[in-house]
Amino acid sequence: MRPRITPQVTTDWTERDIAWVAGLLDGEGWIGILKTKSESSRGGFWYVGAIVFGQTEPELVDRLHAMVKWHGNRLVRQAPSESNCKDYHRLDIRNQVVLQEVLEALVPRLVIKRRQAETVLALRYMASVGAMSAAMQTAAQALYQECRELNRHHRAVRVLPHDQDSEWAWLAALVDGEGWIGMNRHAKTPRGTQIYSVAVVIGLVDEVAVRRCREIAGRGSISRERRPTKDVWRWTVRGRQAMWLLEKLAPYLVRKARHVDVARTFYREGFCHSMKAGLTPGEERVRLACWEAFRKLNWRGKKPIPPELMKSAIP
Repeated sequence: MRPRITPQVTTDWTERDIAWVAGLLDGEGWIGILKTKSESSRGGFWYVGAIVFGQTEPELVDRLHAMVKWHGNRLVRQAPSESNCKDYHRLDIRNQVVLQEVLEALVPRLVIKRRQAETVLALRYMASVGAMSAAMQTAAQALYQECRELNRHHRAVRVLPHDQDSEWAWLAALVDGEGWIGMNRHAKTPRGTQIYSVAVVIGLVDEVAVRRCREIAGRGSISRERRPTKDVWRWTVRGRQAMWLLEKLAPYLVRKARHVDVARTFYREGFCHSMKAGLTPGEERVRLACWEAFRKLNWRGKKPIPPELMKSAIP
């Protein structure tokens, strides 16, 4: 029988909030079981569930922290490392009561990490009974191993359609955490005009999750990249369809809201409507500025952003 808990953090969550958090954790979150040393536990180990979410951009982490702020949840900010030139922000949800409440709200909406959440909840229900016997300790060990295996090999699940607002919130959170919004350069026209197009891309190892993105948006193409370890499935939307998608996602986006502003500027002031007429010098400058702005927003890696991008990019 599931233990009753008093809601602490999800009382004010709407269906849109639940879908947003589910999409965020589906994209870049970690849901699992931690195995720690404990002198009081049988066998010398103690098993607890945890949710971890980390980003180099603080907006998503801060918003999630504000939604689950409660005793036992730790917000960590780390200085730049050798692998990245940006600060790293991480939220650890370790409070087991809050963890149970959050996962119970998210399970119906999770696609990629639903089985991990169900495994953590099973451990939570078992631990809430009282002191663990030897048999329960063995069962906890089995759940720990199962969760580790699930995190190595994600197995997405199909979910029933929900209201349109929640669907867009889930997709926007996935784009915020795991997606890419930018511009692609194509071959020049015979008149020498450089062709640009806005694109939205989500790449995952889970085919089910990628096809769900396609079902929600109703457009875009799906491709498969074969790799030695895991194949990567990509959902791509380009051109005017990408701009249509961004307008739909704009009310829900947090980290990539600035990308939408740059895309709007490109289509409003720098889009080439007529190849025969060509582009004015002002339109050429806007196109180049948008290209550099996207490079600045999407910049990653060990090296800092080049000064020329900092100066010329659209704020």
